[in-house]
Amino acid sequence: MASNYKKLEEAYEQLGRLKARPSDYSAEEIVTLVKHIQTLIQETIVDHTAKPKGKFDLWEYVANDELRPVLNGIYHDPINKVAAATNAHVLVVDRASFDENLVDKEKGDEMWKGKRPVDKYGKFIDGRFPSYEKVFPENIDEYEKFVIDIDEIASLVTKHKAWCKLNGYARYRHAPTCIYRIKDTYFEIHLLHSFLKATDGQISVISPDKAGVYFSDERKALIMPILYEPKRIKEIDGMLLQDVY
Repeated sequence: MASNYKKLEEAYEQLGRLKARPSDYSAEEIVTLVKHIQTLIQETIVDHTAKPKGKFDLWEYVANDELRPVLNGIYHDPINKVAAATNAHVLVVDRASFDENLVDKEKGDEMWKGKRPVDKYGKFIDGRFPSYEKVFPENIDEYEKFVIDIDEIASLVTKHKAWCKLNGYARYRHAPTCIYRIKDTYFEIHLLHSFLKATDGQISVISPDKAGVYFSDERKALIMPILYEPKRIKEIDGMLLQDVY
């Protein structure tokens, strides 16, 4: 099944040639190619969900943001003995990832006060990591807990990526957003999949305008919801797609 990814890539390349010179292909060839791509997508989804979930890696939740470089690293908190990372959509705080050797001990800058995160090369990023502890709710007992099938979410992620490519969306930010409903709260599917990998499929919600959260002794996480606008929603091939502005 692993070769399906390569086959799918080759099929998309052929589809690109077809769109460039449609007169070179017969109607039967076009139908055959589309059916071939649809079959590969379904097989790839099965292949994806069959793979092991993999080891948790806090670096998955780090941003790649030129405007906010302070989000491009992991902050090692010497007081709470935890490591924190966020891409501004998902925040994960993990006790096992804390490294005393990566604590910012430089107190010289009054603004940063030893709260600089570390990049992948072990270099401190100039700036103050956000006060992550303030964003978690205190009334967690009022939240309703759910356990989500991660394989189902992974299938939707794979299906959405394939759909975007098939429909000519080179960049996901320009494509309709795939969303997923948990009670009355909606989340972007790719971010939700990332969040659930850190929480063993668990999430607690309270209202549509509040973040989804997860708490345990060793780890806690938070994911921002997406604004649900019914007029912009279409259901396509089992996916809820919300158009971008």
